[in-house]
Amino acid sequence: MGRGGAGPGRRPGRDGRLDVAFSGGGPGGRTVIERLSAEVPLAAQRVMYCDGPASPVAYLYVASVAGGVLQGDRYEVDIAAGRGAMAHVTTQGATRVYGMDSGCAAQSVRVSVADGAYLEMIPDQIIPYGRSRFRQRVRLDVHDGAVMVGSEVVAPGRAAMGESFEYDLCDLRTEAFGCGGRPRFVDAARLEPARLDLSGPGAMGKHSVFGTVYVMAPRGHIAPLRDEVGAAVSGRAGVVGGCSVMRDGAGILGRVLGARAADVRGAVLDAVAAVRSRCAGEPFAGIRKG
Repeated sequence: MGRGGAGPGRRPGRDGRLDVAFSGGGPGGRTVIERLSAEVPLAAQRVMYCDGPASPVAYLYVASVAGGVLQGDRYEVDIAAGRGAMAHVTTQGATRVYGMDSGCAAQSVRVSVADGAYLEMIPDQIIPYGRSRFRQRVRLDVHDGAVMVGSEVVAPGRAAMGESFEYDLCDLRTEAFGCGGRPRFVDAARLEPARLDLSGPGAMGKHSVFGTVYVMAPRGHIAPLRDEVGAAVSGRAGVVGGCSVMRDGAGILGRVLGARAADVRGAVLDAVAAVRSRCAGEPFAGIRKG
């Protein structure tokens, strides 16, 4: 994804872009925004410091002014955390993917975390409506000396409307790389309820919401974090989960299943708190949503 203004062939209001860079060493040691540009329907709120005036962690809330992802929408998100930056990026609300007559919607996310930086990417859940098709591709470039914790939570549909696995496609793929472009992990989920009964054995069983949490950190943190993240994703009532260490100690990958998005997201936030305490020595007070 390139940086800069709208290029040729872009469709105003349909091709959303967000480009943001964090840097450390701001007033009082806070993390600040070094660069921020957005094209509707994507937007970002003013950076906040939700953990108190002494905390260096900057919070950024990303929003869609369209209220959801529509047929044919294309979103591009570029997030960079420079050396010494400590940031938490989340969404203002759930990513609602509306039903479509044809085609699909897509989102591309690229994240870069420099040596000595700390980044949390914790969006609200994806809610694919009936007859929707959504593809997301995420690339993470995380320095071996950096820390990143990220997550995805996918709901079965509009629970209040009685929807459950009525979407056509939810295709998610995340690739992560370390120094020199060394592969760290690939995680992919292609959900097509019409082709695979997601409530069957070997899939989600009696659960309807699934979450993923992944952690990349210097190797000295991996062994203790395995136990702490594992306890977080399995320790709440209403969820089941577990985690494992990636090949060659490249990081930690956790899964959590539940009947309610709030329970699954709560388990993810417990994991975030464990990582922040261990790797950054900072408290995590939770995320405030309006």
